Amino acid sequence: MKKGFTLIEVVVAVGLLAMVIAFSSLIFKVSIETRRTAGANAEIMQKLRAITNQLNRDFAGLRPDAPLMIWFDQDTSLADPNRYDQIMFFADGDFQSTQLYLKTAPKVPSLTGTDIVVGNVARIYYGQAALWQASNSTWLFPWEQWGDTEREKILNKRARTLARRTHILTADSDLKPFPTVSGSSITGFTPTGNDSNEHDSISLSQWKTITNDPVNNPLNNNKIIETCFSNAGRPQIDFVSQPPIGPIGLHMLMTEGVESFAVQLGYWGSTLNVPVLCWFPSNDPNGNLSAPSDFSSTGMGTNYFGSYFNLQQQPTIPEWHSINDIESNHVQKIFLKTDAGLPKALKFTFRIYDSKGIIKSGRTFTHIVYLGN
Repeated sequence: MKKGFTLIEVVVAVGLLAMVIAFSSLIFKVSIETRRTAGANAEIMQKLRAITNQLNRDFAGLRPDAPLMIWFDQDTSLADPNRYDQIMFFADGDFQSTQLYLKTAPKVPSLTGTDIVVGNVARIYYGQAALWQASNSTWLFPWEQWGDTEREKILNKRARTLARRTHILTADSDLKPFPTVSGSSITGFTPTGNDSNEHDSISLSQWKTITNDPVNNPLNNNKIIETCFSNAGRPQIDFVSQPPIGPIGLHMLMTEGVESFAVQLGYWGSTLNVPVLCWFPSNDPNGNLSAPSDFSSTGMGTNYFGSYFNLQQQPTIPEWHSINDIESNHVQKIFLKTDAGLPKALKFTFRIYDSKGIIKSGRTFTHIVYLGN
């Protein structure tokens, strides 16, 4: 007679096999999740390097004698408010257009173009873009929410896009004029031209003239601000069908999945008479959760306001303030003076998501750019 396994031995063997398979499945699942998370982190870090490297390159050539404007905008409807700030400045460098232009006058961006625009001075802008929603034929601005499900909310965060808009200052008379300047009067400065063109047909000296002529042209700064910083002036990135050419906006596309983008000015404050490096604007300037937010300080906008440097002409738009206005209205004295030029440092804070939504809360980073000694 041949002796076989007893029922108890078979049950024990099957149980052990089941345990091995269960542990193997668990290890396999953890390995897959770890690999997916590592890939998502790698993607986020790649986006971070793209943003910080570009910021460093652009600010390395910053023109301290040229206008610099910042728009501060926060969403107070959230427990952790997102920021939708914008910044524009001038920089030296070796610039060339991303899109192609027609080779014959008037040179305009075209899908059939064969020419590029080059120059060594540019007007540079950073801010979150408005994206074209073909499903309902409207623009989705970064603070606008859509969708009710968790998946739709994650998609909404990943849809927010950080744009970098570069306008190369050029004297090429064959380029379509943008904007049109006669003496110190400026016309034709429209959001559409601001997005489709990668050039300014005026020099830096003309820029300084048109922004500092309070007698003859007091509204020039308003036109510039409304074009570059109003809702309609945000970069409008469309990948399909918007005029004048389609697709447009690709030259402004920098990084997708940037939910929040904040810019802060560095200044010296004091705590118990000890100098402390502070950043303006802040929701908690004293760091004790008791001081009023910089956004609600007297004279500032509740959720938004702008600050400008190197503009002698005061814009008539009340939400825009010189650094002197901020000094007089802020609850703490900010040790920044108009005669000191630009702030010594800027801090950028952004929350980045991976494209697949694996890291659901995203990751928040800060990057400091020093502008002076």
